[in-house]
Amino acid sequence: MDAKDIMNVGVIGCGIICKNYLSNMVGIYPWMKVTACSDLIEDAARAMAAQFPGLRPMSNAELLADPSIDLVVNLTIPAAHFDLSMAALKAGKHVYSEKPLALTREQCEILCAEAKSRGLRVGCATDTFMGGGIQTLVKLVREGAIGKVFSINGNMLFHGPEAFHPHAEFYYSPGGGPLFDMGPYYLNTFIAMMGPIRRVCGMAVRGTPTRCFGNGPRIPKEQIGRPIEVHVDTHINGLLEFASGATGILTTSWDVWGTDTPNIEIHGTDGSIVFTDPNSYTGLIKLRRANDENWQELHPMHCTECGRGIGIADMADAILHDRPFRASGEMATHVIDIMQSILESAASGAAVTLRTSCPVPEPLPPWLPLGRLA
Repeated sequence: MDAKDIMNVGVIGCGIICKNYLSNMVGIYPWMKVTACSDLIEDAARAMAAQFPGLRPMSNAELLADPSIDLVVNLTIPAAHFDLSMAALKAGKHVYSEKPLALTREQCEILCAEAKSRGLRVGCATDTFMGGGIQTLVKLVREGAIGKVFSINGNMLFHGPEAFHPHAEFYYSPGGGPLFDMGPYYLNTFIAMMGPIRRVCGMAVRGTPTRCFGNGPRIPKEQIGRPIEVHVDTHINGLLEFASGATGILTTSWDVWGTDTPNIEIHGTDGSIVFTDPNSYTGLIKLRRANDENWQELHPMHCTECGRGIGIADMADAILHDRPFRASGEMATHVIDIMQSILESAASGAAVTLRTSCPVPEPLPPWLPLGRLA
């Protein structure tokens, strides 16, 4: 492949999630080459680069100034997303950010406008909706397997990341919380199936004012039991009205000790579907049509070997071929608008009409092997 047909990618932020991204990007998509990584802690960048031959460790400033890098992947903490992504755009680079794209809809709109003014693109996680499980789910719904869909329920229920994450403090700071952290997996899935959302209502509570680190394998011994101050709501119920006329409920909670509630349920005029965790590229689908006596289990008909990074590969290919891409900044902005509006509704007690919308991402063809998008 000619060099002009390859997008050079640099990754900023060499924390826990970085290796997951790199493992699913390096050497898999022939039109994309990851060439560099950086971090505020330069030893972290060197340690990460050592695990992937050909990857150059840099400082953040060096990576942003490097003219050979076309696209920056922003894997920093949520509070840093806006400033770093803006810096990358001003350096003339396309940007793909971990979620959330920014902390507010206003910041997201500024980033998208800045990119457009410079002829650049902005993309954002999560891209799990491009995995085999959700793509199969999208195919079934769009092809009318359960008739006209009128209701979608999403349930993300567990007891918080402090049990296993050694740096869980940022999860309980603005930009964190169960809705902002896990809501995008569900909302991107909903939008891929049903299109944008028109109006929301919300209710929210904060289970406890503090949390304590657990004794998971990644928690340092001296940190076990140390308190974390909670600055965000930790149990949020959102009622959703889709532009299509369907309704939905999204519950995200870090206050639940146990549940048997399905992650996703979809109900239509001719049947129902149950789906597993959308924070996955695989997933089992259970389908029960109107006259069925039992659930039918369906396995994915799309690639499940992909992982974090397929959205970046799609974005890189779209830039090279001047086409729309799926994990777009417009969809990320709409998702932030939905989540922010749910919290605003919870605070005011009134329904909120969204001011944004987004294109519906194009489904992937079935049966594609890893490393292919068409």
